[in-house]
Amino acid sequence: MSKIDDLSNYVTVNGWKFELVKQDVDDIFYQCRGAIVYDDYHDQVPEPELWVAAMKLETILTRDGYNVNADHSEKGWVEVTVNV
Repeated sequence: MSKIDDLSNYVTVNGWKFELVKQDVDDIFYQCRGAIVYDDYHDQVPEPELWVAAMKLETILTRDGYNVNADHSEKGWVEVTVNV
């Protein structure tokens, strides 16, 4: 059993519910979607409160010994990737 198997299917941080997605052995991440927000350059960025929660989840998982990084994509999605 690997350490990845110890991850919860859902984690709530600051009221935001992150879902664990295991697409492949090398593609594992927590995801959560908020509202679509635009910056001054009209680029899509995550909802500020959701981004804070993603950064906090990144900190928690790092403290638990996982190699992770938070990122965001379009349409309000944030992801905290678990690097194996």
